[in-house]
Amino acid sequence: MSAYAAAFDNNLPTAFTSLAHARNYCSTWLSRLFHFMRGTSDAYKFRDPGDVPIEAYAAAQQLQQRFIDIDRLILEFSQRPTLRLTIREQNGLSMLRARAKVDSILSAAALYSESTVFDRYLEVFEEIYVICKYVLDSESADRRLFAASLDDGLLYPLYFTVVCCRDSRLRHAALAAMKKLPSRDGIWHVQALSGLAESVVAYEEEGIDIKTPLCSDIPEWRRVLGTAFDALGNVAPHNNTTSISGHFRTRPNGMDGEWVETKRTIECNNTRRIDLSVLRRPWDLYDPRNMVGATGSPPRLTEVDANLAEADMLDANAAIALVA
Repeated sequence: MSAYAAAFDNNLPTAFTSLAHARNYCSTWLSRLFHFMRGTSDAYKFRDPGDVPIEAYAAAQQLQQRFIDIDRLILEFSQRPTLRLTIREQNGLSMLRARAKVDSILSAAALYSESTVFDRYLEVFEEIYVICKYVLDSESADRRLFAASLDDGLLYPLYFTVVCCRDSRLRHAALAAMKKLPSRDGIWHVQALSGLAESVVAYEEEGIDIKTPLCSDIPEWRRVLGTAFDALGNVAPHNNTTSISGHFRTRPNGMDGEWVETKRTIECNNTRRIDLSVLRRPWDLYDPRNMVGATGSPPRLTEVDANLAEADMLDANAAIALVA
């Protein structure tokens, strides 16, 4: 980020002047959110819960409010009576709004180890789902096959809703929408994330004698706090499927207890060999073996944190790449 962009985008504009303006401003603050999460909040969330300085809470609240303001400005821009946009551009704005809502929740929950903090934002989760469902139903799947970026823009908000929202009615609806995204022609991560999300839901709702559990019906000790994939998928030559090992972590003994990791195997009908070696899980950031000073070599890049979705394939900018 250039010094000019950092200084210019630090102030909240009174209105967005174009689609590119909205996209660039949202991208700038998304970068700041990831910098805050990786540089500050992940240490309290995954390593040492509690004792968070008040300055960190203030920074998280500032980020949350900024994404709420971005969502409002995008809505105001899209409702201008003189604005003329194509269907694809309207969908791009809608997905920008969905991403801003996701980022506002991420900002609010960044410093909390307990996943029950997400229960406060049930209405926002529902708004995210409604936006994604509208975009999904507004264009045929055959056309979207030529726009992988459009499906990426839908995929992560839906995945985030399935994994972090514990209202059974809403998360199952979001999961069904995820499965409607095209998963052939190399877009393997639709199947991978759908399979992992489905495993998380099944794990959390197992043993609950309620048809549609509410957020309050899933205890904290049963909730999944982090998800990841192994670095490489194993291709089965006899049926052209790729098996991926998905992992999710829980803390059944509370925030001061040890981590428990559960493994699930996900099969994708795809002939491409999957390489997830560009990313790693957030809880590995504080492994001494990953520190440069410990071994004299760069950190191991072996795993992906699907919750935070920092990969290019789930880039927020990709949501409207075709209309920029």
